[in-house]
Amino acid sequence: MSTTSTIDSFLSNFAIRYRRCIEQPILIITIVALLCVLAGLQMRDFRFDASSDSLIAEGDPAFEFFEEVSARFAQNPILVMTYRPANGDLFSRDGVEALGSLISQLESVDGVGKVQSLLDAPLLQSPPVPLAQLAEGFRTLRSPDVDFALAREELLGSPVFRELLISRDGQLAAITIDLEFPDEVDALAQSLDEMRAGETASEIELEQAEQALAAAKNRARAATADAIADIRSIREELSAGAQMFLGGVPLVASDMVTYIRNDMALFGLAVVALIAVALFGFFRELRWVFVPLGTSAVTVWLTMGVIAAVGEPITAVSSNFVALLTITTVSFTVHLIASYRENSEKSVEQAPCTLAFETMGDKLAPCLYTAMTTMVAFASLLVSDIVPIRTFGWMMCVGIVISLCVTYSFFASVLVLLPQLKKSSATEDAPRLTQWFAALATRHSALVIASGLALALIAGFGVSQLSLGNRLVEYFRGDTEIRRGLEVIDRELGGTIPLEVIVQFDPFVPDASSAGDNGDPFADPFSDPFADPLDAGDATATDSYPERFWFTPAKLRVVERLQEFMDEQSAIGKTLSVSNFERVARGFNDGEPLSYLALTGVLGALPADVRSGFIDPLASPMDGQLR
Repeated sequence: MSTTSTIDSFLSNFAIRYRRCIEQPILIITIVALLCVLAGLQMRDFRFDASSDSLIAEGDPAFEFFEEVSARFAQNPILVMTYRPANGDLFSRDGVEALGSLISQLESVDGVGKVQSLLDAPLLQSPPVPLAQLAEGFRTLRSPDVDFALAREELLGSPVFRELLISRDGQLAAITIDLEFPDEVDALAQSLDEMRAGETASEIELEQAEQALAAAKNRARAATADAIADIRSIREELSAGAQMFLGGVPLVASDMVTYIRNDMALFGLAVVALIAVALFGFFRELRWVFVPLGTSAVTVWLTMGVIAAVGEPITAVSSNFVALLTITTVSFTVHLIASYRENSEKSVEQAPCTLAFETMGDKLAPCLYTAMTTMVAFASLLVSDIVPIRTFGWMMCVGIVISLCVTYSFFASVLVLLPQLKKSSATEDAPRLTQWFAALATRHSALVIASGLALALIAGFGVSQLSLGNRLVEYFRGDTEIRRGLEVIDRELGGTIPLEVIVQFDPFVPDASSAGDNGDPFADPFSDPFADPLDAGDATATDSYPERFWFTPAKLRVVERLQEFMDEQSAIGKTLSVSNFERVARGFNDGEPLSYLALTGVLGALPADVRSGFIDPLASPMDGQLR
């Protein structure tokens, strides 16, 4: 038997079986309804993801290094709240008390860890504090004997706190809010990475670990959303006394989930409304409005069930799949409706099942080719290294297959059950728009071609003006809180989207006796001895901070030169490194750059809480890194 005969035989048998199926429309609709119920049971796992790491290319070495550095310096997600008092001065007793009251309320929120503001900034020159007394304590704006005029002058001139905790004009304060949640996400992610790297875990164990990680991320997102909601409530209560905005990466990620969810609903409803108007305009019958939309609804629902069952989240990339699937399914049904109306006009006396069967057969090839070519287009996304783009590709491929199956089962069954059209209803409306275009093409072909060429030239110019952008603030409308908050922080403070640069030296060796042994062969540890009578000491086992001997002027000069270059870049706001704190410490050395002994003396004199809050996030001597 030839290949052609085999194919013809298969198609003939398939057609016979398909006709037998649509002869049982109630059974088909019941099966589809049961599948919809099953999809509904999966909806508890339907979720959204707007985290920034979801848009990172899989296996990106830069992202892997970022995760390594993030784990090493172990910083919690940070929200930034701007605070501008409506009346009064930040540098006054009333201003300090009002800001302190706000901070106390923020600290009481579940999930909020450390809250920092200019109230916590050490005042070392208001008036000057001797280095020998630094370990005993220092003034802040909360101190009862603080001189607000001197404090204002010091903080506005500080290389550390200006544009970090206070704006240049001194009218706007920044409050940084650490969000603290259980470390189960990091622990589970590390465990999963180890399982994948070891290649000894079974598929079931990997799947269980992935599910546990997904559940932990959901709990962390929910906790973040709750904390942000509580912080917003506090802000609203105090909005009469100050102008406050929220910003930061956690806020963007949390609000993006809401935006994605709203966009899905908004796009879906907008598409349904526009398509309903168009269908009624084309066919002038309500049945040809509700049946295509009902078919689309079934398609979208079943696709959402599949997505939920496999545990893939909806991201900003894939949030428009509802609109796309609705359009695709309606395009199938419109062709079938037109064919059904034509067949009904030709043979009014045909049995409903025969009429439906002929209609579905007439348009099988166009619908199949449309589905296949559309799937090829979306399948091209599968080669992307960015996971959400790849996921969107297979989501749409699966959705198109479901759309075709639902159209040829559910839609066909509905056609069988519908009362037949009256003869006049099928052709009472002449396709005037089609006739107009036909006349235009045949009578004015030269004009059509010239117009097309002109539009092509305009389009070519437009394409040449296209550009790519990733400025986060421009992703949102001007009236959204995210954009308003980010614009204030970007304009008056140092920005909220961090760029981290790691400078690598040799790691600290605890038993080394000189700076040269700790990664800086060019430093002379005994040049320009420190004038203050504070002994730098030796790196002994009893030293509370022996890592201070790893810091050298040469290392700080490297960081300072890099920082000076970054400060010259227009896209960069506030830069911060240990170099900033060295500039502050020059106040203990008559304004001169610190020698090795002076540097180790200052670091040794710092209280542990100051060092952990300001130095440790920017330096890891044991790893030889300055951040």
